[in-house]
Amino acid sequence: MKHLLKSVSIVIALMLSLYACADSTAPETSGTINLSSKYSTSALQKVGDASATEVIITKVTYILREIKFKTQQDSTQGLYKTTPLVLELNLTGSVQDVGGLTVPFGTYTRLEFDIHRAEANDTTAMSADQRAKIRAFFAGDKYSVIIEGTYNDGTSQKNFIYKSKVNMKQKIDLAQPLVVTESDNTINATMLISSYGWFRDNNSILDPTDSKNESRIDNNIRNSIKAIKDKNKDGSAD
Repeated sequence: MKHLLKSVSIVIALMLSLYACADSTAPETSGTINLSSKYSTSALQKVGDASATEVIITKVTYILREIKFKTQQDSTQGLYKTTPLVLELNLTGSVQDVGGLTVPFGTYTRLEFDIHRAEANDTTAMSADQRAKIRAFFAGDKYSVIIEGTYNDGTSQKNFIYKSKVNMKQKIDLAQPLVVTESDNTINATMLISSYGWFRDNNSILDPTDSKNESRIDNNIRNSIKAIKDKNKDGSAD
């Protein structure tokens, strides 16, 4: 009986060893797409106005969710994150990491994500750092974007906190597709976020403290994000 048990153990060990060897030599079928962001700084000055009406931005935070890259076949296999991500932009203009995802080999032509208002259950799966950052989005109401800065109307300067309640679905087609293959299995895409037009209406500066400007400002924010293939993460298209 002891000899039989020993023989069975040896057979099982050999089978596991063979499986491990076969698994280690199996060809790779997936790679990684990293997502970064780069902010363009701006001080907005009214054209032709010596009084220097301006908006200076000091902090920007978004709530992003449902981040995904899509192939030409409209696949959702490139889903990165369904739970919310609080992204505080690096206002120095340096490229910052947002996150990475594992995707099947393929050609990805579109980045999609939602800029979405905070929800009651958002903090469930968040890290302590993310929970701390999202608290401001529940203050008074539920918000999707918070922008802080100073506004000078030409006669006086005041601090402001602009809070958007709008949900913004982003579908950004990439001019250069992200091709993930066995030989080139790590690709980076960078979101380019420019605040230049957020508080601008043609040649006029929009007062961020005036509620009548909210619709225009929200629309400007919605249209201010682009995305590029950026393998070397320098904030410029490859």
